[in-house]
Amino acid sequence: MKKNYIIPETMNNYIDFISYMQNASDPHINDDGNVEIPGEGGGGNADDGCAKERNAWESGGLWAFLLMLLFFAAPNMSLRAQVTDGEPDPTQTITAVTINLLDNTSVTYDTGIDSVRNLPGVGLKIYISTNSGKSVDYLYCQMTHITYTYSGSVTPVGDNVNANWNIAGYNIPEQEPSINASVSSYNYACRLEYPHINTTGSSQVVVRYIDSTYGINYSVEWDNALIANRWTCYTMNATNGEENVDRTDAFKEDPLLPETTRSTLGDYSGSGFSRGHLCPAADRKCTTTAVKETCFLSNMQPQWQSHNGGCWAQLENKIRTWNTNTYRENDLYVVKGATISNVSITATFNPSTGTSGVYAEKCNGRLPVPRYFYMAVLAKKNGTWQALGIWSPHADQSQTATEYITIDELEARTGIDFFCNLKDTEEDDVESRVNLNYWGVSNAAPSRWETDPDDQSDVDPQIAMW
Repeated sequence: MKKNYIIPETMNNYIDFISYMQNASDPHINDDGNVEIPGEGGGGNADDGCAKERNAWESGGLWAFLLMLLFFAAPNMSLRAQVTDGEPDPTQTITAVTINLLDNTSVTYDTGIDSVRNLPGVGLKIYISTNSGKSVDYLYCQMTHITYTYSGSVTPVGDNVNANWNIAGYNIPEQEPSINASVSSYNYACRLEYPHINTTGSSQVVVRYIDSTYGINYSVEWDNALIANRWTCYTMNATNGEENVDRTDAFKEDPLLPETTRSTLGDYSGSGFSRGHLCPAADRKCTTTAVKETCFLSNMQPQWQSHNGGCWAQLENKIRTWNTNTYRENDLYVVKGATISNVSITATFNPSTGTSGVYAEKCNGRLPVPRYFYMAVLAKKNGTWQALGIWSPHADQSQTATEYITIDELEARTGIDFFCNLKDTEEDDVESRVNLNYWGVSNAAPSRWETDPDDQSDVDPQIAMW
C-alpha cells in the first residue's frame, strides 16, 4: 500500500490552511492552535533533532509565525510545497527516511512508516505505526538533505538515466547553482567530473571552492562509516593550471566532516604511511588558497612513501602533461581514489588474489589502507570524447604493475560509475574503448594485444605496464 505524502497544494487561501491545521489529527498542534516544537520532554532522537531550534520559536510559537506570514502574503496566494532538498516522490511507496542534520549527524527511520507529511516551508512529519499515532518532526532549517528509500525501482526518463540528478530523494539540480564558499552539499553533483554518488552507505560530498575567478577546486566523497575518501574529482584547464605560487604543506583536518569520522593528523603520525594527495598540490598552484585546500586530510589516502613518491608521482606528472590543447578542447576531467572496500578483478595480467580492496593492516588501527589506487580521465578533442582508466597496485616499492584500462573495466573493479553525467550514448561509447596512442602511454607486452598494437582504439580491457 502506498504511504501517504500530503501536499496541501490546493489550499488557495490562509483560512483553508488554518482549518486544515486545526483539524489535523496531530498531537503537536495544541488546543491554543500553536504548533509545538518537540523537545518538551519526550526525549529520543526525534526530539533531539528539533530541540536545537526550539528557543527561537518559544515566544509566540511557530503557529503565530505562520499566521503572520500568511497575513502579509497576497490574499490569493497558492500554498504549494516548498521545493527543498529531499522532497519525496508522492507516486512511490517510502520504505525508509534518513534525516541528515546540520551538525553532520543523521537519523534513519526504516520500519513501520505509516506516512510522511510535508509542512510547506516548515518541516517534515514522519508517522510511525509503533509510535501510538504520533509523529517525529524535523524542521527544514535544521537539515542538509533528506534521503528516501522507495520500494521497487525508479525509472528516470530522458537521455541520461544514470545521471546524478535522476537519483530519487537527493534533489540534485541538473544545472549547477552558483557557489561562493566551500560546502558539504550534493548540489554540484551534476558536474561532468563527478562519478555517480554513493546512496547505499553513510557518505557525504564536500566541495572545495577557491574564488570567483577559479571556481571549484575539487570535490570529495567521504565515507563516514569507513573513515575514508571514496574519490576526489576535479577539472584541469589553462586557468586553474596556472603556476603562480609555490607548494605549501599545511595538512589539516576537514572541518566539514563529522569530528568523530574524519581523519586526523594523529592517524598518520608514526603509522609508517604518507598522507597521499589525490588532488595534488602541484595541480593547484594557481593561488595560495587552492594549494592550501589540497592539504585537507579528506583529500588524502594512506600510502607507502615509495609508492607515493614513485609510481603515483609519475602518474600525477603524466596527468599534468595532458592539461594542454593537444589533449582537450575545454576541461580535462579527473577522478582519483583508492579501494576502501571489496573489489572485483578479472583482468588476465593482474597479480591480485581474492577480492579484498584493503590491507588487514590499518593506518594506526583506524584508517583503511588501500590495496589499489586508480585514476579516471576524460577529455574531448575535435568533437570526440576520449577516456582512460589507470589501475595502480599499492605496494611498498617505487614501481608497480600499472595497468591502462577502459573506464568500463575500471567501473567493474571499483563498483563506481564514472562520468555518469555524460549523455548515455556518449558515455556508453567512450567508456567501452581506449586509445593508448592518444594518451601517449605504451604497451609493455604488444604480443598480447588482440589487435594491431598500432591501432589500440577498440581493445577492452587495455593493459599496459610500467
